[in-house]
Amino acid sequence: MNHASTHSHVSEALPESSFFSYAVGFVFSILLTLGSFEVAPLLGTFAPFAIVVGALLQLFVQLVFFLHLGRERGPKWNLGIFMFTLVIIGILIGGTLWIMSNLAHLHMHSPTTDDLYRNGIVAPANELK
Repeated sequence: MNHASTHSHVSEALPESSFFSYAVGFVFSILLTLGSFEVAPLLGTFAPFAIVVGALLQLFVQLVFFLHLGRERGPKWNLGIFMFTLVIIGILIGGTLWIMSNLAHLHMHSPTTDDLYRNGIVAPANELK
């Protein structure tokens, strides 16, 4: 096997990238970002859902145009990496929501001064043991 045939085989396995592809991806990313800023105030309580949908669309655009997911003709490593990325994103979002809900629950019922003290002394429920 000569050097020229090895070189052409390697270049076929690499994804195609061009300035046009990067420019289109960049424009789509900017439009999705600006669109979320425009749409969020109009939707009120549905704004978080619209932002999540916009973020997922932007993730898809970046995977296709910048990381060239789906253009490779070789092994299916892209699918495994994509699924791992989704798991990490799910853990990140789920953990954040879990922590925030626990913090909101713990700070919801803050005790007042009347709850802490009875007739100028510490209430029995709040004494150190």
